[in-house]
Amino acid sequence: MTSPFGTQAQTSIIKSIPLDIVGGNTFGQYQKISSAETFNMMMSDNALVPFFGYKTASIISPNGEAREIYNSVRFNHLIVVVDNGVYTVDTGLGVSLVGRLNTSSGQVYIAENLAEEIAIVDGLFVYLFNYNLNTFSVITVDFSPVYIAYQDTYFIAAAGGTNQWRLSGNNDGTSWPPDAQHVGDLQTKPVNCTATVPLNRQLFIFGQTVSEPWYDVGATLFPYQRSNAFAIGMGVLSPATIATNKDIMVWLGSNEKSGTGIFVSTGGEPQQISTDGINFKLNQLTAPQNSFGFLFKLNGHIFYQITFTTDNLTYVYDFETKKFFTLTDQNLNHHIAKRMAFFNGNYYFVSFIDGNLYQMGSEYYTYDGNEIPRIRFPSHIRLPNAARFRVTQLNLTMQQGVGTDPARVDLSISKDGGISYGNVVSRYLNLQGNVPNKFRFFNVGVSNDLVPQFRFWGLNNFVVTNGIAELYA
Repeated sequence: MTSPFGTQAQTSIIKSIPLDIVGGNTFGQYQKISSAETFNMMMSDNALVPFFGYKTASIISPNGEAREIYNSVRFNHLIVVVDNGVYTVDTGLGVSLVGRLNTSSGQVYIAENLAEEIAIVDGLFVYLFNYNLNTFSVITVDFSPVYIAYQDTYFIAAAGGTNQWRLSGNNDGTSWPPDAQHVGDLQTKPVNCTATVPLNRQLFIFGQTVSEPWYDVGATLFPYQRSNAFAIGMGVLSPATIATNKDIMVWLGSNEKSGTGIFVSTGGEPQQISTDGINFKLNQLTAPQNSFGFLFKLNGHIFYQITFTTDNLTYVYDFETKKFFTLTDQNLNHHIAKRMAFFNGNYYFVSFIDGNLYQMGSEYYTYDGNEIPRIRFPSHIRLPNAARFRVTQLNLTMQQGVGTDPARVDLSISKDGGISYGNVVSRYLNLQGNVPNKFRFFNVGVSNDLVPQFRFWGLNNFVVTNGIAELYA
């Protein structure tokens, strides 16, 4: 037979090269450096496995714009903002409307104090939902509240368009005095304050190109004092990308002298986690400021997921494996998750596509019933002397025989270093009970810089380990 990838390989093998199926996004600035990228899969125990799927959990507003989700641990409810509606979601996923904002679009932020007050800001007003009294009120303030957080009895808000940040009264979201005891200034550079983020005992005040750590020292004139040990010479490009979880804070950073990058801090000087290849992609984006990010922990891994809406791109970073992966929807557009909260033992998110509530987890292998495109581009196959070679076999070791639904692997080959790809050849996995785990493609092609593309299709899980490319000349 002469069908590509289908006839038995010749047996004179000059070299076996590892095929790095298990890997993340290690692509370089240019295709010739590396094309390695993984879509909708992740690394676990030295294997490539599916990233998490999701299902619809509750219908709130099918045609609405989801704006924020927040878990109130004391109230034991989710707070979800869709359009101008503020909703509570109980442990049975029952939904109740509790109030309305004066805006219907744009990012909002939510925080909670010890007086049963949940505060929401939309850049115009502070809205207070008191779940003990079941009241909802609009608080007019003398600044533009563009971000809100809570620490040490204070709601803390960024005053948009100024370098100021403001404190509420002690456990009183109705009171925002404009006096010296309640007004702080971003001092390091002449930039506007954009976010106020607690991390452990510190409070980070963000501007567009700088960030300052502050501490609550309980002083009478003003309770917070700026740390003079260091200032972070990196601001936040999009406040909606700031996320905290346990002892880490992640954000999309920039300053006036350097490009865009993704940074992490555990309370001190930040470290950049975005690679050269990722940074190159970020700095090619049309509108990186139109972005959203969140942290979550599943199966022992802490993930940071960031989506660039205008540029139709989602990346996720795994702090366990220290790798980036690309996430998409079922049509290879950006992932639909906008904001996420852990509630009642599960992760729930609101999306970019509607105003409903979704549940995400490793037990879901589809996107609400839709097949997920799972793709792996391994590293280039090439010899040190750039000589041409024939790939006689690509050998994979992968789980088979566990599902009753048909599943297959598609292979296409680039012979020009990842620039263009040829025809797709498919092989179906064994069905339930037929468990041999060796999976091979024969007579793959001739090149001196060859890149395979694997696509894993099916409604169940995939478990794939590294493979071998056998070369012949």
